[in-house]
Amino acid sequence: MGRGEIVYLDIVFIINFLMDYVILWTTAKFAQAKSVATRLLAGAVTGALFSMLIFYLLYMVPGSLDTIKLFVLKVVVSVIMVMVAFPWQGVKKFLNIMMNLYLVAFAMGGAMLGSIYLFQNNPAAYTTMNGLVIFLVNVRYTWLVAALAVAVLVGRWGRTFVRRNILRSMLRVPVVVRFGNRRLALNALVDTGNNLRDPLTYKPVIIAEYKALQKVLPESLRAAFETENSSLDEIVKALEKDASWGFRVRLIPFSSIGKSRGMLLGLRPDDVIVVTDERLIKVKDVVVAICDRRLSPKGEYKALLHPDLLEVA
Repeated sequence: MGRGEIVYLDIVFIINFLMDYVILWTTAKFAQAKSVATRLLAGAVTGALFSMLIFYLLYMVPGSLDTIKLFVLKVVVSVIMVMVAFPWQGVKKFLNIMMNLYLVAFAMGGAMLGSIYLFQNNPAAYTTMNGLVIFLVNVRYTWLVAALAVAVLVGRWGRTFVRRNILRSMLRVPVVVRFGNRRLALNALVDTGNNLRDPLTYKPVIIAEYKALQKVLPESLRAAFETENSSLDEIVKALEKDASWGFRVRLIPFSSIGKSRGMLLGLRPDDVIVVTDERLIKVKDVVVAICDRRLSPKGEYKALLHPDLLEVA
């Protein structure tokens, strides 16, 4: 710190408190972590107080913190902040929150550095970022606004964007369904919310659109499905008359918004092959449930894959 330069510690505290609170709030939104405003405020106060301590050690006690000690202290501070701001929900959730916390902090830091690069023409100005606690000297409020704007955008729409655009593209896999000598290739979405299982055999269930399956279904089933106002009982009876398909029939109970008790017609395929980047996964213990509506409004996939099918050895 240059001679004659005045740093107002209350301003340092307020800035760090504001940034830490926004980081924690955004993390809660992005990680879908349970918390309340009072805990987030307490976490932000904790972070701001530690930032004051680190600021003091760095500039008032030169040499007290080397690179390793500073790194360890930054990690400890972030862990304490998370433990104060969020209730304990297990190790897995804690690590998820930590990961999202750093992602949000890096996004805010990137926005701030970008605004400095674009708008700052004074080479003497600088920022020092210590993980989650941020020390700013000669700070311009436009830099803070840029960082805060990114955090709010990430917290408000970031998770939705990732789920709709990134995760869904990563979780789409081709599958091949076989009934006897009939095979059909479908694009499927690995649906982490699909917990359906055959209640009798506990086999995982793939949900597939009728229109996508109709090419491999028997004529009796197609006729029953396409008959207006046909009931599930009528469809099952039509299938049971066909010896080569009657043994495949399963009834899968389900619940959804607006329908607490529903029933899907399920069929046991001979096997299903899931095509991943690493390998082909062949599964025989599975049921394909037929859905009479579109699963994707844009037609991006025709089936919902049970996540357990990716874990088959």
